[in-house]
Parts: sequence; C-alpha cells; structure tokens
Amino acid sequence: SSDLLRRVIRRGVEQEGTKGTKGTKVGLPKLDRIEDVIAADVWEYQDRSGRTVTSRIEIGRPQPIPDDEHGDFYCPVFVEHWSGRVVSAGGAGPVDALMNAVRFVRTFAVEIGYSKPDESTSA
Repeated sequence: SSDLLRRVIRRGVEQEGTKGTKGTKVGLPKLDRIEDVIAADVWEYQDRSGRTVTSRIEIGRPQPIPDDEHGDFYCPVFVEHWSGRVVSAGGAGPVDALMNAVRFVRTFAVEIGYSKPDESTSA
C-alpha cells in the first residue's frame, strides 16, 4: 500500500536534502529510468481485488551520490505498479546502498505475499 511505501522511503531508502561539500543541499538523484540494470525480474501476483498483476522489478548498479561530502552511494530500484517511479536507495557505501535497494524489493514481496519461485520451473 502507499502507506507502507512511504514508511520504507522515510526509513532511509530516500533521504532528501543532505548537505554537500559546498554547504548546499544535495539529495539523492531523481531518476526517470535505470541506466545500468544489474538485476531484473518479473513477478506475477494477485492484488487485493483478486486481479492478476505482473510487475517488472529492476535494481541498478550502485553509484556515488554526486557532491556528497561523506562519499555515500545510491542504488536505483523500480517496482512496477508499486513504487510509481525509480527510487534511489541510499547507503554509506555501494554494498549498503544495494542492501537498501533489496530491502525495498523485500518490502514489496512481503506486501504481496510473494514466495520464491516454484523450483520445478526455475532454471
């Protein structure tokens, strides 16, 4: 739900207005799309009305936050029909940012009741 999404974003997935090296406000990048996708998948699930929904999930390569005085990173993540846009998951380094992006996707998985794919159909 949108309430759960807002809580996840507030808990550090997107932190706006951090101070940059020149004392100006530096936020996580606002992205229209993910340029360098490192993981992608398509999940099918039932929404609350029982309708079957297919959502594409993408996680991008972690990158340094431009002009961040602490050298923090962000990792772009998108969940179709849920996030509404590409979200920048911030972190203290590339692995931390990637873990936060995965946590974002995990929150979606919990919300839709997703479990791992049937092993008989997995490659």
